[in-house]
Amino acid sequence: MSIPSTEDEADKSNAGGAATNAGIEFQERVAAWCLVIMHCGSDPRALMDLPDVGRISAIRFEAETPIDDLVLVTEEAGSIFFQVKRRVSLSAALGSNFVGTLTQFVREYVTRGGRGNYVLAVAPDASNTVRTTLRKLLDLLRLDPDAWTAVPLSRADARCIATYSSVVGGLFKAHPHAVYDSATLIEFSRRVFIREFAVNTGQGHETAALTLLGKNARVPPELVWTYLIGQSLRFAARRASVKLEDLRELIGPYFNPVATPTPELAMNLIMKSTGPLPAGREVIAVEGFPKEKDIAVMEFYRFDADGRRRLRFKGNAAFWNDKIVPNGSKLLHRCATSDGMVRYIEAYKSSFEGKDVCVFGANDIEAEVNSPFARAHAALLERMVRENPRILKCLHCGKPLSQAWMTLVEIDDDDSEPAVGAVHDPCLRPIDRVIGQLNCPVFEGRDYLKKFDVDRWVELRLHGQRAFNSRLGALTGKVAYIAWNPDNEAYRENSYCIEISLSDGTTRHVESRGALDRYDFEGATKRAAFMTRVHHDAAGRHDPVCYTSVNYAYGFESLLLRLKEPEETLLECGEARVVPYKVELGRRYQRRLAYYSPLCRLVHADSEKPIVFREWQLVLTDPLRLPDFIKIWQNAGFILPEYEIRILETGDQVDRWFSQLFSNGEQPAIDPICDRNGNLIRGFLVADIRGVASPWD
Repeated sequence: MSIPSTEDEADKSNAGGAATNAGIEFQERVAAWCLVIMHCGSDPRALMDLPDVGRISAIRFEAETPIDDLVLVTEEAGSIFFQVKRRVSLSAALGSNFVGTLTQFVREYVTRGGRGNYVLAVAPDASNTVRTTLRKLLDLLRLDPDAWTAVPLSRADARCIATYSSVVGGLFKAHPHAVYDSATLIEFSRRVFIREFAVNTGQGHETAALTLLGKNARVPPELVWTYLIGQSLRFAARRASVKLEDLRELIGPYFNPVATPTPELAMNLIMKSTGPLPAGREVIAVEGFPKEKDIAVMEFYRFDADGRRRLRFKGNAAFWNDKIVPNGSKLLHRCATSDGMVRYIEAYKSSFEGKDVCVFGANDIEAEVNSPFARAHAALLERMVRENPRILKCLHCGKPLSQAWMTLVEIDDDDSEPAVGAVHDPCLRPIDRVIGQLNCPVFEGRDYLKKFDVDRWVELRLHGQRAFNSRLGALTGKVAYIAWNPDNEAYRENSYCIEISLSDGTTRHVESRGALDRYDFEGATKRAAFMTRVHHDAAGRHDPVCYTSVNYAYGFESLLLRLKEPEETLLECGEARVVPYKVELGRRYQRRLAYYSPLCRLVHADSEKPIVFREWQLVLTDPLRLPDFIKIWQNAGFILPEYEIRILETGDQVDRWFSQLFSNGEQPAIDPICDRNGNLIRGFLVADIRGVASPWD
């Protein structure tokens, strides 16, 4: 089945210049991302860091409301209003995108009596002052309404608040029906969200969209994504309101039923039935009956007239009245249907060669398999599948399942707790009752994702990898070096911080990875004195230690001049002093994105030891790019052995792993690209900060 082309729609949008086209395409892609979330039933709170208003039930395009780009209608009868601006700068000038957006937000707030939430959706190349600074300040207000006055602000933060407040105040005062004071400013601002959407080709949100779509798509998810982008333009032109049921009717034919297991009905793995799971019969293959080397395939009613199971299973044997069935035999396989047994025999033909196979069928079994006990148990199995939160984890080893087709089993034996779920083929036990298969289309054509936890990756990726989302790699164009601080997590629980005076009259506090460093008093005193001495000596060498004014990168002036954003200035560091930690101060520095995690590392499938290329342990920021890396490494003479993908989920896991590597004298390489001689030409190398030249040397 093919999806209609969207080329005609794309051709109609070519007027108006490249910048206009880029803005229109960005809006279409943000809308397509929202359609994906609605279709998949995902939670906007988790995937877009928005208030808990329930799942999306409808999306209105170019709505007849002051905020008109997108309106998400949610289950909790709430609305999330989107204004989409690819690039926007903090500006009080009339006619600027920033003032235009806030004009719509204020008008909506006044019109609806202060209800709703208002999202300014921006691209990663939007102004850092809006995308980072203003977002942080608005998020702080949602944690504490007094956040803007509770702690001293940096000069950049104060300027940002002043410009924003001036624009908002002017717009409220210009509205004939608005009442405005400081409380109104805070209440309004707590409903304003700045959110970054990396929806262009290859970026994080697009990768997540393809992963979400691919989990159940019958066609390549790239086609569905492209189709939704094109449809978003059409919906906007028609000012359409798209309900969840409308969307599923539109794209439903391209998807399999969600989380529906399929009984074993055919040898070719094309599973079409979505009826009840087979529950009323036992089909077993045993070795050693009737003769020592013979194999018997036997069919039994599963339940007796009282609803009790006729057979019990333990170890590698089936039991009837506490006796092995047949006597002295060894259980080879257990399943729920005769078709499933045929498939097992086909898959293991070599095990049956030269042996006599006897088949013992049960009389009138079709009536028995539809007994009330069988139907009730089938309903129980289906419920257990639906309610299994770890359906993509193997019931036995617990590792992720990453095949397009997975064996679905019921665990019902004397050795185990009852369970229903999928298993890896090598983990399948003879006493596991095979009841069908699960299909996960996201892995169609992606067999390189070995034991990869796709659900967990999507969840983590949208809120992580801040270190690799920076401009460092793009600026160098070659190899970027990351200095890892092994002592980072040691400074989180104590009572003192270090405050640094800056050349613009403001202050900055020592932090790492989005959290304040906290010390005991003695440690803080020694470190502050040392930092003051380093700052003084560096200034004497005419290469002072500075912070950048927006991103607050810290380092020598000579380095920061190459790394800073065009809109940033450098703030020279002076005296460092000890100050007490306060909760309000901690909130000011809190960031939601994880710094390094998640990352994927490659390990040998058999030994689970890390895979090493030259002196590097291989790590990836995007496992979907693995085929490209495999080709590059092959050209350099490295053939990737059988492997599994392991996710480093948290910063703590990354820290422990880095610590172990450096203790063993080993080196991680992240996204390593080599020439044909095996020389690293692009990627990230991580080094222990204790061996890296820095302002502390």
